[in-house]
Amino acid sequence: MSLPPRPSSLREPLGLLSFGAVLAVAACDTSSPPTDGSTALQAEVTPIEVSFLEGGGMPHLSPSGDGAILSWLAPDGEAHVLRAARWDPEAGFGAPAEVMRASDFFVNWADFPSVVEFAPDRWVAHWLQRGGQGTYDYGVRIATSDDAGATWSEPWTPHEDGTATEHGFVTVW
Repeated sequence: MSLPPRPSSLREPLGLLSFGAVLAVAACDTSSPPTDGSTALQAEVTPIEVSFLEGGGMPHLSPSGDGAILSWLAPDGEAHVLRAARWDPEAGFGAPAEVMRASDFFVNWADFPSVVEFAPDRWVAHWLQRGGQGTYDYGVRIATSDDAGATWSEPWTPHEDGTATEHGFVTVW
């Protein structure tokens, strides 16, 4: 099983593309407002290569303290692995952690998993998992971590409608 192709507009090197946007926002300097009365922000973008994303896809960035959490799906034989790594502006990326491994992820380029920080050590992850009764039978699964992604709870399903239908396009904040 392989990840579906990304739209042609997303075929840049995944690490540079996905991380450049966060750096643009993180580098905005509002400490000294312009003296000419304008409200323009000044930003500096520094590309960072993210070599551990090789072969992965469906990246998601979320803020984390002074840094960010990058999550993505990586193929691994017949399975996919949801991984996450915290980025710190001083130290760079920490080691990628495995959130979940499954052979029945519902994988597509438009509806991707995420890992979001709720508190310094409290992270929440979501992904889509097939239900088994048809092509578009999939549900949302959620797991939590109380140690910044080192270990994860058993996954649970937030919807209780009991239908073999599409459940997706989740936003965690």
